[in-house]
Amino acid sequence: MNLIKTSRLELRPLSDADRDRVVDILRDETVKRTYMVPDITSREMEEKLFRHLWSLTRSRERFAWAVCCQGELIGFVHEVERQDDWVELGWALHPLWHGQGFATEAVCAAIEAMFAQGVAEVRAGAFESNPASIQVMEKCGMQPIGLTEQISYRGQQHRCVYRSIRRQEKL
Repeated sequence: MNLIKTSRLELRPLSDADRDRVVDILRDETVKRTYMVPDITSREMEEKLFRHLWSLTRSRERFAWAVCCQGELIGFVHEVERQDDWVELGWALHPLWHGQGFATEAVCAAIEAMFAQGVAEVRAGAFESNPASIQVMEKCGMQPIGLTEQISYRGQQHRCVYRSIRRQEKL
């Protein structure tokens, strides 16, 4: 998978050197409120979760990138699900980097890269209680698709809303 450069970011494959930073992001309480990840209870679980993301960045059939700013890994964006004509995208950034437009920049770049590789539609979902991710979707040109679902996560029910963009709609 090629390197993607934006005005402030680089999207690149994960490397073994990224392991501790990725685990730090996955363990963060703010991230865990909206990015569906199990509690990490062992070194083996850390390794399994990291290896899963790492393997996605190495796959020619799946999409995943480390999101870096000035050489520092600040998050990741990746394929969550794939159907015949669409791919669902998910992302997580360390909270120190929230509110600065980095998620929007990374997600828009990922969408463009996926379109360039022939994906017809990109979808994303977010808990309704997560307006920041919904705003990222909207800024990337995603429109509501009328799909919602109730998801049980961390002992609470969350309404998840979905948006999408088709390749011909462009960002």
